[in-house]
Amino acid sequence: MNGEDIIKQFKFDLKLDCSGLWSPLPVIKVKKTLDHMSKGEILKITATDTNAENDMLGYLNSSGHEFIGKEEAEGEYFYYIKKAV
Repeated sequence: MNGEDIIKQFKFDLKLDCSGLWSPLPVIKVKKTLDHMSKGEILKITATDTNAENDMLGYLNSSGHEFIGKEEAEGEYFYYIKKAV
């Protein structure tokens, strides 16, 4: 069973794969992706960098976007962010 099979509780509108990227690249990609999303949409991010969460939370605190949740499976981290309305 892979991480995608485990993570089913969150619904999302768009996926962003940041696997293999190291800080600060995941948060840069998240920002660029959110800039092109509609208000209220949910972005699912897949990351392997353990620092990605701290970087994203710092960015979210200053941007107003909402951190919805996080899951972890087999060395992958799944983050869910709602675009600010």
